[in-house]
Amino acid sequence: MKGRQVISILFAALVLFNTLGYYGLFWGLEYRNTRIMVERLDNDAYDASATMTLRIPITMPYTSDTRDFVRVDGVVEYNGQQLRMVKQRIQHDTLHIVVLKDEEANRLTEVKDQIAQSFSDKPANHQTARTLSALIKDYLPQVIDMTPVTAGWQQVLYPNTFVPSAPAEFHPAINHPPEMA
Repeated sequence: MKGRQVISILFAALVLFNTLGYYGLFWGLEYRNTRIMVERLDNDAYDASATMTLRIPITMPYTSDTRDFVRVDGVVEYNGQQLRMVKQRIQHDTLHIVVLKDEEANRLTEVKDQIAQSFSDKPANHQTARTLSALIKDYLPQVIDMTPVTAGWQQVLYPNTFVPSAPAEFHPAINHPPEMA
């Protein structure tokens, strides 16, 4: 009895892998890599000498300079390499972003490109993989949530409130010119 359960679990895993394919496998590996990298960066467990600072000029009204760097999370692609954002600050109309090269994410992207090339006669390139990823994202639901951070000027609207009105029997007097005789 126990052998049949193991065999059925293996077949279910095989069907799941066949359905998701390598995309599901790589999605899981990328998710694991992201969790590990974020944890390392949150705990400052990285080599500071391996970081780079990107300086991006920005013109935004009412920005204030920040003295210290603020921890941020995100991915930037620069020259075909994935860079993980570590921290940022705004100073004198320039956004300073400290980034760290994500070796594991770059290696996973390279392996994905090699697998795509093995299934096709055409040479795989990084742009094709990005285009297919963007195509898949068109069919996934997007959620946009605009929640105010501060209370500020807000008015709560109650759509089902009772508004008193005049009774149905009330007819105001109609003013009209006097009748001509």
